[in-house]
Amino acid sequence: LLRINLSDLAAMGAVEPVGVLAVAGFPADCPRRWALDFLEGLAQDAAHFGVPVLGGNLARSKQLFFSITALGQAKPAHILKRSGARPGEIVARIGPVGKAAEGLKLLRAGRKGAALRAFWEPEPQLTAARLLAERRLASALIDNSDGLRRSCALLAEASGVGLRLDRPLPAADGEDYGLVFTVPKRLWAALTRALPKAYRLGETVPRARGARLEASGFDHFAKTT
Repeated sequence: LLRINLSDLAAMGAVEPVGVLAVAGFPADCPRRWALDFLEGLAQDAAHFGVPVLGGNLARSKQLFFSITALGQAKPAHILKRSGARPGEIVARIGPVGKAAEGLKLLRAGRKGAALRAFWEPEPQLTAARLLAERRLASALIDNSDGLRRSCALLAEASGVGLRLDRPLPAADGEDYGLVFTVPKRLWAALTRALPKAYRLGETVPRARGARLEASGFDHFAKTT
């Protein structure tokens, strides 16, 4: 929970985390040790990222639930939005693809493997986001929390551009928490020097000429039964 909220901050550029608020509800039959383990684990991970837990609320509830909100600060010039892409730019990405989905399969099968950590402990791309924003290497930015294909579609829609992709993108590979961004072509060499693990996905084009991607993947507002 802490890490995916930090990824939301990274998705906005050079945002410095300043603290998190945690809310949790525990059923009456929840073992006290289990609840303490959760809070201790949260404190340890917060210390790892240097982010204080500012407070929140703990209560008894019929169902077990958790919610975390991360707070951050940034200079206005260091904010990157989804809407900044223009035609003729390179669409790129940094971070793993499909590792979290692989970890979830292992978890459901009761097996162990390195991919489990990718599911339970995703790495928010705070350093990469800071470089993109502070060095003005990117024009638009979004994190890949709901699937690579959906992230590209949302960025293109917000920016009013089309996409010409180098290869088909997977439709459902969420929970990886990498970054998807656009880079002016003249800055691509500088970008790859600053972030050698970034790689190209395609290019932006005028909306009428680009492929239309369905925003498949996780939808926060989809109806549930």
